Amino acid sequence: MQKTAYSPMTNGALRSHKILKECLRNFSDEKQENWCEMLSYAMYMYNTTPHTAHKFTPYELVFGIQPVIPSSFLKPPTSDYNYNDYVSDLRTRMQEARQMAKKHLIEAKLKSKSNYDKHINPIELEIGNKILMKNMKKKNKLEPNWIGPYEIVEVHEPVHVSIRKNNKIIRVHTNHLQLLNEMSN
Repeated sequence: MQKTAYSPMTNGALRSHKILKECLRNFSDEKQENWCEMLSYAMYMYNTTPHTAHKFTPYELVFGIQPVIPSSFLKPPTSDYNYNDYVSDLRTRMQEARQMAKKHLIEAKLKSKSNYDKHINPIELEIGNKILMKNMKKKNKLEPNWIGPYEIVEVHEPVHVSIRKNNKIIRVHTNHLQLLNEMSN
C-alpha cells in the first residue's frame, strides 16, 4: 500500500512527547539548562495524571493500582493483605481497568471522528479535473495557501489521486486538494 507524505492526522495518538516537552519547558530554569534534572519529575507527573480519553493514569494501566502520590502518604498502610489476595485483586483490577479504558478510548475516538466529520467537505474528483493543492512548503505568511492548477490523471479510491505537477506524476491525499472552480479565496 502506497502512502502519501505529510499526514499529521496519523500522529495524533502519541501526545506524550508533546506533553513531556511542555512540562520540561515549564519546570526548567530560564536558560533551559536543568531540563535533565526535571525529567523524572515530569515523567512522574505524566504517569500519575489521568488521561482525558480513557480516564486512567498510565501508572494504573501498567500496574493495576492507583499511584502513590505524596498526599497518599498520610494514610496508614493496610497490612491484613496476603499474597494470594493481592494477585487475585490485581488481576481483577487490571481486567476492569483495561475494559473501562477500552470503552473510554472507543468513546473518545467516536467523539473525535464526529468532530472531524463536521469539518470535512468531501469532493468528487475525476480524471481531468483541474485542482489546486495546499501549499505545504510555505516559508512565510504572505505566500499563497494554494498552488496550481494541476490536472488529475488517476483516481485511487478512497482518498488518493495522482496529479501531473511539473511534468511529473505525484500521488496526493484528497485532504490537500480543492477543485479549481470551488475556490473562492
